[in-house]
Amino acid sequence: MLAVYLLFSVACFLTVHEHLSTGDIVLDFFSGSASTAHAMFLQELGKDDRYQFILVQLPEPCDPKRDAYKDGYETLCDIGEGRIRRAGDKI
Repeated sequence: MLAVYLLFSVACFLTVHEHLSTGDIVLDFFSGSASTAHAMFLQELGKDDRYQFILVQLPEPCDPKRDAYKDGYETLCDIGEGRIRRAGDKI
């Protein structure tokens, strides 16, 4: 199951990457941990192109037994916001 998910994710990213132009807006209606935002930041590195993205994620609660919850993330949105901040700081 994980292999299928990973292959699908890579295929989607390559398809979007192939057809992406300056000014395009990428929509991700199941953003989860904000991997799309992170990928978009990386895509812009070293280029004059600037892309926009909109992420949508219901604030689903994290399982209290998981490391993310123990690290202070109460919802999936919190995880995504943290990843976007960290990715932006690195760039």
